Amino acid sequence: MAHISLSGVVDPATSGALVEVVDRLRHAAPHTAVVDVAEVTFACSTLSNFLHRVRRALPAGAVVTVVHPTPLICVILTLSGLHWVKILEPEGDRGAAVRSPRAREAAGAASYAARPARQRP
Repeated sequence: MAHISLSGVVDPATSGALVEVVDRLRHAAPHTAVVDVAEVTFACSTLSNFLHRVRRALPAGAVVTVVHPTPLICVILTLSGLHWVKILEPEGDRGAAVRSPRAREAAGAASYAARPARQRP
């Protein structure tokens, strides 16, 4: 199993470092990759692209799991259509839930839509 911890900003400026991670995964060929995004402060489509590269670097049938996603990262993964990524997120005091972005979209789209829009100063 490979454990990958990302932190800070995940954007095009970090692509070089992310490519190095994928190259190392390709050589190690683990059957599971866990990507911890707890310390990510901002992410864009670079995160989705990275997860696609991770999946292609792993052997067939390998599992990619994202842990500790923020609501923004959940939205990014859902909108990116990464239905094959497992997302492990806390679910209050009851433990944790594993959902794919597609399941999250079906179960939780209303919770995202119900949030009030930010007021601009």
